[in-house]
Amino acid sequence: MYKKTIQVKVPGKIILSGEWSILQPGNSCIVIAVDKYVFLKISQSRKIKISANDIDLKNVLSEIKNYKLIFKSKLTKSQKLKLKLCKKSIEIACKYLSENNIAIKNFNLNINSQISNFTLPNGKTKKIGLGSSSAIVVAIISGLLKFHNFKIQSKKIKNIIFKLSSIAHYIKQNKVGSCADIAACTFQKPLEYKRFDPSWFNQQIKTKKLNFIVNIKWPNLKIKPIQLPSDLKINIGFVGFSSSTKNLINQISKNNPNLLSKNFFKINQIVKKLLQSFKQSENPSQKSEILNLINQNRNFLKKIDTKLEPPKLKKMIQLANLTGAEAKFSGAGGGDCVIAINFDKTTESKINQLWQKNSFFPLKINMLR
Repeated sequence: MYKKTIQVKVPGKIILSGEWSILQPGNSCIVIAVDKYVFLKISQSRKIKISANDIDLKNVLSEIKNYKLIFKSKLTKSQKLKLKLCKKSIEIACKYLSENNIAIKNFNLNINSQISNFTLPNGKTKKIGLGSSSAIVVAIISGLLKFHNFKIQSKKIKNIIFKLSSIAHYIKQNKVGSCADIAACTFQKPLEYKRFDPSWFNQQIKTKKLNFIVNIKWPNLKIKPIQLPSDLKINIGFVGFSSSTKNLINQISKNNPNLLSKNFFKINQIVKKLLQSFKQSENPSQKSEILNLINQNRNFLKKIDTKLEPPKLKKMIQLANLTGAEAKFSGAGGGDCVIAINFDKTTESKINQLWQKNSFFPLKINMLR
């Protein structure tokens, strides 16, 4: 018997260190879940209906045919595009259920997001780069599995959710990205993350059933919980405009491969040093080392491509530096968010005041530890 109504909530994320370099096989990043969420509710229904408040769609009638989600409500091309991620996530979940001989029950699915958009003073909304698309994928797949009686808090099922969500997101993103966001959204704690082998992965999703893929070991994949220093503070601020990770990856991939590889290597060395410093953070000298490493990470990111740190992102970073903190963009760059690292509560407050005074947008967000 399946449940009448279930609810799940999935957090967003920030990347502390290792963005971009994570795309090179064998490299790691440090990714952290944050306390802004995608909420999903699924209830029994005579017909499949989908609602997503943040994109102004309500009760979109749909049906599943041969693992494909068919929209029965009349939608514009723009509305279909907005639902593309949701569609792929539902299809992956339903295909997995069918492969396990589980009858798919009709459902009413409702998504509400705290992290998809930020409303500017002029009334316009912008994506803020906290992993909203990954959180939506994880929420949908978690919700549908829970709706069909899977124990989604178990380690085994969390691993399945991560893998199914990675497949859905990777396909939708035209096979770019590391899926570090997916890991943070799934496991909801600070992680050291190492990307799976993309060549192997592409071959698997072309030729193998989902039930096989999610139950085997993925080459190179590493998802390891880490302990952050207890007094580590992270300010997160929105610059006021968004960027597209997919577009940036496509652009940067055309750059000098030797230069990219050299900077990716340097950033990965920083990730390793940060992980070691975290383990020794009770030593005051390690706090200075952590700040220094964040600054080094920023400098190597700038060397990848100048467009990753446009003038306004640079200004936000400089303002944070005035307080004694170290800062960098988090994620792909080009827009979205800046993170500032420090170990003092008063510094944390000063950063927010400076950002706000200069027409940037400090966000009330905490790390999930």
